[in-house]
Amino acid sequence: ADHRASDGARGALFLAEINRLLQQPEEL
Repeated sequence: ADHRASDGARGALFLAEINRLLQQPEEL
């Protein structure tokens, strides 16, 4: 089965969360 699409979506969400945390370091 080709699960690259779901993996890509999960990766995008992960990267978006990382970027959000980097932009708001005081919340860590």
